[in-house]
Amino acid sequence: MATIETRAPATLGATTMCEALLITLAERGDAVALRTPDDATRLTYAELHERVRRAAAGLAALGVKRGDAVGLMMVNRPEFHVVDAAAMLLGAVPFSVYNTSPPEQVGYVMGDAGNRVVVCERQFEPVIRAAIEHGAANVEHVVVLEDGLPDGDGDVDLEAAARAVEPSDLLTLIYTSGTTGPPKGVQITHANILAELRGVHAAVPVSAHGRQISFLPAAHIADRWGSHYSALMAYGATVTCVSGIGTGKSGKSS
Repeated sequence: MATIETRAPATLGATTMCEALLITLAERGDAVALRTPDDATRLTYAELHERVRRAAAGLAALGVKRGDAVGLMMVNRPEFHVVDAAAMLLGAVPFSVYNTSPPEQVGYVMGDAGNRVVVCERQFEPVIRAAIEHGAANVEHVVVLEDGLPDGDGDVDLEAAARAVEPSDLLTLIYTSGTTGPPKGVQITHANILAELRGVHAAVPVSAHGRQISFLPAAHIADRWGSHYSALMAYGATVTCVSGIGTGKSGKSS
């Protein structure tokens, strides 16, 4: 009987999620990284690497640098992983807001995070624009995904930017839903997520290069950890992005 390899992947020995992702990108090459259910979008890890590099150049052109928060408002789609990873490799702190949040709540969260840049789908642009008047006055750039990220001036040295990131640097912010009061932001470092990944693997070892369905909100730690940091970055799996469970929709692509 064939056995399933459950040895911890090399990525779990990384010191930051930036290092872990670069290991996976180098190792997985032509393997499928991200897809939609209908395969309208299907990216290999090599293609993901190039998309991330281009997105990072666009974010850097807007002044995004190490330690800066970057707001995201999207459904579950491959482009979320691209933009989030690009910001992370620059040393920035990408975070998501719930797509059902009203402008007042989005404004509160983004005012608290202090992000100058937001990347969103066109359907959420009115909410972001309104949120600027409700506490998110710090927002200077609203990048609509369907219009594409701006081109950077030359290539960004992602490897150098990634090496500058420390384990204690913030990786993301997870905000509570705000149902019992103002949303509260939880600061999560690179070391935090890697400790979680190692702990889970020690308790319930799984094989690398599997398949994962991403359907929970990226603003929730369950999908961000399970699909983004674990499946995609650490285990080199194929992640299928489902934008609307029970609605018959598949992940969108620009």
